Amino acid sequence: MASQGCRAGRFAFPAGTYLPGEVKLPQSIFDASLEHATDVLVFNYSAESHRMPHLVIELSREALDSNAAGGLLAALHDAAVRTGIVEAQDLKLRIVPIDFAQVGGFDEPFVHLTFSLLAGRSPDQKLELSRSVLGVLCEWFPAIERCSVEIRDMDPLSYKKRQA
Repeated sequence: MASQGCRAGRFAFPAGTYLPGEVKLPQSIFDASLEHATDVLVFNYSAESHRMPHLVIELSREALDSNAAGGLLAALHDAAVRTGIVEAQDLKLRIVPIDFAQVGGFDEPFVHLTFSLLAGRSPDQKLELSRSVLGVLCEWFPAIERCSVEIRDMDPLSYKKRQA
C-alpha cells in the first residue's frame, strides 16, 4: 500500500543504504508483502524537501567580537553556497555564545559548527560542505586550536515546521 511518490523494488545495495535525493523508508511501515531484506520502498525528494539547512555556531563567548558576528555569518553563508549543495535563500545561520565550557578539563576557547540538513546528501557532498565551512572557521579563528564541524542528517519524516 505505497502512497503516490513511492516505488517498491529490489536494489543491488545493502539494506540501510541511502541514495542521493531519496529517503529509505522502513519496510515495516508498509505492506508486509515485500519478501527480502533488500526490498525497500523509496520516497523521492522534491527539490522543495532539500531546503532548510541550519548552521549553528557554538563558541566561547570571548572568541568573537560581537561587531564581527555578521561578517562571520556572511563568510559561512558564502562558503556553503559556493559548494552548490545548498541554496542561499534557504540557509539559516546563528551564533550561540557559550559562557562556561571546558576542553580536556581546562578552560580553553573552542568553535564548533553543526550543519543540519535533511537527509539525502551524499557522503561526498557532506565532506565538501564540512571542508568548506571548516576552512572559514580556521581563517576567522587562527589562534583557536579547537575548531570543528559536524554535518548532521535530519530525518525528513520527523522534522516539521510551520507552513505559511
